[in-house]
Amino acid sequence: MDCFVLLVEDDPDVRESLRLGLVLEGYPVRTAANGREALALLESAAAPPCLILLDIMMPVMDGFEFLRQKQSKPALAAIPTVVLSAHPRELQFVQPLGVALWLRKPLDLDDLMTAVRGWCGGPPVNSGGGESSGHLPPGFGRGPAMRPAV
Repeated sequence: MDCFVLLVEDDPDVRESLRLGLVLEGYPVRTAANGREALALLESAAAPPCLILLDIMMPVMDGFEFLRQKQSKPALAAIPTVVLSAHPRELQFVQPLGVALWLRKPLDLDDLMTAVRGWCGGPPVNSGGGESSGHLPPGFGRGPAMRPAV
């Protein structure tokens, strides 16, 4: 796998759980706690991520401002971004900001892994080959959560 998944999430428990699940599925992951950290990571990375998983409600720089700044930079604008949010009303605001997909929290893990595989390839060679939903701890609910942002 040539590139990584950038996970931008302010909640440390959610961030670590998602990071662990992605790593166990074989995906390299870099994390940021807010939009400002994510932009700094993107600007210093040798190669772009294959996908950005983005929370919206974060301190320092929220997901909306991150998306605006990402879209204003040609080198970053083409990176697909999946918004992870518990608030369906946010969908109307992120659609014009270049979002590829919106996943509702609590996340459906099958939907999340389907999205990651769709942009990053997979299943990765070093995957355990098991059910992806079994890798993350309880508390990540299931349900109708996957919705195209366009």
